[in-house]
Amino acid sequence: MYKSIMFDRSIRSYEQFDKKKNKENFIFFDRGFLDTICYAELIQSEITEQMKSYAESWRYNKSIFMLPPWREIYKTDSERKQNWDEAVITFQKMTETYKNYGYTIIEIPKKPINERAEFILNIITENDNT
Repeated sequence: MYKSIMFDRSIRSYEQFDKKKNKENFIFFDRGFLDTICYAELIQSEITEQMKSYAESWRYNKSIFMLPPWREIYKTDSERKQNWDEAVITFQKMTETYKNYGYTIIEIPKKPINERAEFILNIITENDNT
């Protein structure tokens, strides 16, 4: 049976988030349980019924932010081992995975960091006022 540290940690992170206590705060998750499903598909590992069950019943916000690969700033290091082509394929697969589970993707523009932050805050503010 496929067991993923990443999956277990994403579940733990989600469980620690208390929606009732955090109604006034925004919580950002980096690498959720759907990411694990995507990576499992990429490396052709088993996706367990438990993984599918969490993905179908535990929900993040219906709209999620996603950062596209950006060649001009992309670098590999000890943590980021994917080459450029692998990063592009992963982004495409990640987008597909989230859409397959009913999420709307909000792609963050390739702009200076302050403009990206402003873009995110504007989207949050717009959605919070509706």
